[in-house]
Amino acid sequence: METKGGITLSRRNLWAFSIGGIGRDMTYYLYNNFLFLFITFTKILTVQQFALMNVIMVVYRIWDAVNDPIMGGIVEATKSRFGKFKPWILIGAFVTAISIIGLFCLPATGWNYVVLFAVFYFLLDIGYTMNDIGYWAMLPALAREEKDRNRLTSFSALWAGFGMLLATMLVPLLTAGDFTIGGSANRAYFWVAIGTAFFLIAFQSMTCFCVKEKRFVSEAESRERQGFKALLRVIKNNDQLLWTVAFSMIHLTGLAIVGAANTLYIYITFGYQGILGAIVGALGGMSGFFVMLFYPRIAEKFRRKQLVSYAVIAVVIGNVLLLLSYLAIPAYGVEWDALYTAKLIGVTVAAFFTGISSQFIWLVIVISFSNCVEYNDLKTGQRNEAAIFSLRPFVVKMSSALGQLGTFVIYITTGLKTVSDGIASAENAANKGLLTALEKDTAIRGILSGVEHWRGIMLISIICLIPVVCDLAALYVYRRKCALTEERYADINAQIAERDAALISAGEMKVIEE
Repeated sequence: METKGGITLSRRNLWAFSIGGIGRDMTYYLYNNFLFLFITFTKILTVQQFALMNVIMVVYRIWDAVNDPIMGGIVEATKSRFGKFKPWILIGAFVTAISIIGLFCLPATGWNYVVLFAVFYFLLDIGYTMNDIGYWAMLPALAREEKDRNRLTSFSALWAGFGMLLATMLVPLLTAGDFTIGGSANRAYFWVAIGTAFFLIAFQSMTCFCVKEKRFVSEAESRERQGFKALLRVIKNNDQLLWTVAFSMIHLTGLAIVGAANTLYIYITFGYQGILGAIVGALGGMSGFFVMLFYPRIAEKFRRKQLVSYAVIAVVIGNVLLLLSYLAIPAYGVEWDALYTAKLIGVTVAAFFTGISSQFIWLVIVISFSNCVEYNDLKTGQRNEAAIFSLRPFVVKMSSALGQLGTFVIYITTGLKTVSDGIASAENAANKGLLTALEKDTAIRGILSGVEHWRGIMLISIICLIPVVCDLAALYVYRRKCALTEERYADINAQIAERDAALISAGEMKVIEE
């Protein structure tokens, strides 16, 4: 007799669900890590306009984070022939694609762009929320056993990481330096956005049309009303969900604050060389591939609390190396020489360590949210995947809002907005044909080489300190408060299987395939 705890992960679902993440993470990485740089390097804005856009981004992200549980309730209450996840995955993908094109492709500047930005960023928040909650809430419905869940989570993260890697490599490579598409960042971001939107729709369509989902619904669950109050009750009564949110929020906030600032650091250090940013990003991403590829085997030998501890140690090592590479080798914006090479090695090794650590912690975050579904099932008899997984994007977006605010403060306090304004002027002159690509690059490198060393020290110190402090705090929360260990989860699954077998025998539970 098949029960919820005994569903086997099919090869079809493994591939169709996982590969769908390629376009999603390309899109997320584009707007989360490069939208700020796109604006600062292509739009000539006054301080007031720049500040207002940052306020808009922070307010929208906070609203979007608050809105995630509401969307989770909507998904949870959806009843259609395609299930409750797939309609929102596909609708959200199309809305997000349109928003990405609007944000990166419209030629407006000044107040006109601020208004258009407010409209399309709002649509982006709505669209990505629909897609994100629908997509990740499906994961625990496809894999219930610990081994299958580790496999699906790591495989999904592997392909999502591949999408992130493509964005990490291609966006800086194609928008800055010698390989800029069309000779200016304006034209380059236009085509990058078009391509990303296409991949998002293509890969998410694969997930929607190829995944086959099987759901077990008890008579009591089918009669349960899925309203917003019910959603709040799920969140309030699941203590492990709340601690998982706290652990995730602390870690992701540290990453978000240094995201765009880290890219600016690379540009300052290596003279606006997009290819070097691509190399650093690729090596950091490849370290993450190692984690995602071998995580199921690693998880058989080490417990999750051990892995998080080791990951935080890697964060400390990586950021110490990054700081030393800047302080010990202060020259930047120079021709390629031994010092230049040594600094590049230091940055890439640091990226390797931080890439490994962030992927380990991210996999633990996703698995922790997934395991909260079974914990909720045991306590209440309902899985509530969408309601529970709505808090995963909630923490991502709330931390992103805090990160955006932190990045804005970094730009203003370090005085680096004047640097980005100079770069934007050169990019716009090249876009209008007033400068050749070579003249533009020469002008930008001249601007960067004139950045005072103390500003660089301030920037790199902030970049290195914040992730270490945040991850040490996250480790404390995870080890002290998150109690769904491997042994506890296996016990929960066994109890659920025993209960469901009795319900199926009594005719009080039915199976639905979608």
